[in-house]
Amino acid sequence: MKLIFRFIPITVASGLRQIYECTQRNYCIPSITVWCEFTGSFIIGPLFFETQCSVNGWKTVTVIAQRCLMLLREKVVPCLGETAALSTAKFIQDGATSHTANPVKEFLIQTFGEEKNP
Repeated sequence: MKLIFRFIPITVASGLRQIYECTQRNYCIPSITVWCEFTGSFIIGPLFFETQCSVNGWKTVTVIAQRCLMLLREKVVPCLGETAALSTAKFIQDGATSHTANPVKEFLIQTFGEEKNP
């Protein structure tokens, strides 16, 4: 079982407080990892992070730096190039370790320039 904790802000007479909510989820529930990029004029994706599995077809995989880099090289940059958005693209990331790994940062800087990759 997987425990999921959420912080829920509530307002009471004495001010803002947080309560906790805990739910249990079964680890065996099928899941997917999906990625989507959007701009003011188009959407790239959805793109799924899966690998072929001999047992049941496809298996969801974790987004690691190597997969993130492959996604950028093989899908995102070519799509931006086709739509003439490559020169104006700026990446905003959530700080996930797969996004901030050195090979990914180096690729983004080489492709888009340092000022476009905060």
